[in-house]
Amino acid sequence: MYHFYFLFVVSKAGNDPVQDSGVEPLTISKIYPDSRTLNSDLYSEFKVICAVKGFSYPQNMTWLFFGIVGNYLQLSADEEVMISDITIKTFSTQNRTGCFYTLYVDRLHFSNSGKYVCEASSIDTGLAMDYLNLTVSGTPIVESSDFVLNATLGQSISMKCHIWSYPHPSYTVWKLEDSLLSSSSR
Repeated sequence: MYHFYFLFVVSKAGNDPVQDSGVEPLTISKIYPDSRTLNSDLYSEFKVICAVKGFSYPQNMTWLFFGIVGNYLQLSADEEVMISDITIKTFSTQNRTGCFYTLYVDRLHFSNSGKYVCEASSIDTGLAMDYLNLTVSGTPIVESSDFVLNATLGQSISMKCHIWSYPHPSYTVWKLEDSLLSSSSR
């Protein structure tokens, strides 16, 4: 599933000499969706397009990602990174209607939830940015280390796992042989 978003923001630079010379003011406009928040399904594709107008010189364009789990990523035009099994790419195209800067994620994971910021800057028109908050939803994924624990009778042990889920799980249990232990028994 593809999600397409167009982002446009107007710079409030005031009475700039660049504007007086007939150069169009810097804009980044968001056409769809009308809200700044989006909910996408786990493992779906994700695509955001930032459309920029108003630069008389080549601009610098950057996508910033601030993840809810503390992860951070910064990508420039036409860049690609692979994080685990997720590919994140940026594309840029330019025509007479403006410059279009695309961010594409091939397979969303819970760690892709967060704030996506499109920044455009140039010497003559300054900086403009807009953002979109993304939440990835899906059934819980439980991750733990593959290991065997050996202990003597009466010895305390600790087993840890990480649960990725949105919405957050309302009930968690541990299974020990044929017995179920509530999460409060950990």
